[in-house]
This record gives sequence, structure tokens and C-alpha cells, in this order.
Amino acid sequence: MTNISYKKSENKFISKTFLYMAMGLVLTFAVAYLVSINPFLINLIYSNGMILFTVCAIEIGLVVIINRKLEDISSKAALALFLLYSAVSGITFATIFTMYALNSIITVFIISAVMFFCASMIGIKSEKDLSTVGRIAIMALMGIIIASILNIFIGSGGLYNAISYIGVFLFCGLTAYDMQKVKHIHMNSYELSSQDVSKYAIIAALELYLDLINLFIYLLRIIGKRK
Repeated sequence: MTNISYKKSENKFISKTFLYMAMGLVLTFAVAYLVSINPFLINLIYSNGMILFTVCAIEIGLVVIINRKLEDISSKAALALFLLYSAVSGITFATIFTMYALNSIITVFIISAVMFFCASMIGIKSEKDLSTVGRIAIMALMGIIIASILNIFIGSGGLYNAISYIGVFLFCGLTAYDMQKVKHIHMNSYELSSQDVSKYAIIAALELYLDLINLFIYLLRIIGKRK
């Protein structure tokens, strides 16, 4: 394959990845909004800890299935699982629409998307290996997860704000790292069948989807306007 053909293949793979990611985001926000305007559903989900726990468990289970069973399923099945995950995530995401003003959610999402795009471009254009950035970011992620759990019991406003600011920088770094990883995924899969390539694009889309969602959540905690 010539350099020109390879570049076209890479651009096609990245475009497909962004398309899948966009489909997941639209579905998540659509489900979240529809659930948030239905008082019965909000009451049902958030007044019963077992239901919310079950929804969260389904989310985690779907991510595990997508990652571990990728070789055994078709690209259509992988896409269906990703979209199902996006829809289920919308259920847990609905609380955002009940807590924050809609115009604030839209504004923060646009800002998040711009930041995500800039970080993505760094990942695409950088000639430097970002693996170290990725490792540091993953370790930092574990740290803020632990700090967030501790803060549930402590209730510190200062720690809450610190976690939010760190989260924004963390997911900008992870976005750049994951975007560079998308190029590596393409490099390792471009000679495979079109169905296999699509499956790897779905995995890449899931990682970028999670980066943007988390970037949005942390940014919303900092500048979002509550109702």
C-alpha cells in the first residue's frame, strides 16, 4: 500500500470512529433528556437504589462484553452493543438535565467539544509518543476516583472543586493519548477485512466517547449553571 492509500485509509478509519462516537453521544443525550422530562421514570430510577445499581452494572457489563467479545461478534452486533451502552448511559445521565439549566448544558457541551477537538488534533498531529502521558493520566484517573469516593463521606467543597479541575486536564490528556492510539489501532487493523476494521473503529469510538463525556461532566461541575 502506498503512503497516499494508507493516509486515505487512516482518514477513513478516523472519520468512521468519529461517526460512531457521534451516534453514541446523540443517543445518550436524547435518552437522558427524554428520561429527565418524565417524572415517573426519574422517580422510579432515582428513588430505588437497586434499579440505579442495576443500570450501572449493565453499563459496566456492556463495556466488558464489547472489549472482550469483539473477535467473536459481527461488526453489526458490536455497533448494536455500543448503541445499547450509549442508551443505558443516557438513563444515568438524565440527572444532569434535572440539576442544570438546558442552555448551560448546551453551552458547556460546545466548550467541551472544542476542547476535545483541540486535544484530538494534538493526538493526531503529534510525532511524539504519548504513551507516557497516557500512563500518567490513567494513574491520575485512579487517584481522582478514590478521592471522589472519599469525598462522598467527607463532603469537602474544596476537594470537589479540585477533583473537577484535575478531571478536565486529565481527560484532555487522555483524549490526546487515545486519539494517537486510534492511529495505532488503524495501523494494526487496516489490512483486515472491512468488518473487522469497523469493529476496531467501534472500540476506538467507545474510548473517545468516554473521554468527551467525562470532560463534559467535569467542566459542567465547574462552570455549569444549576436550576
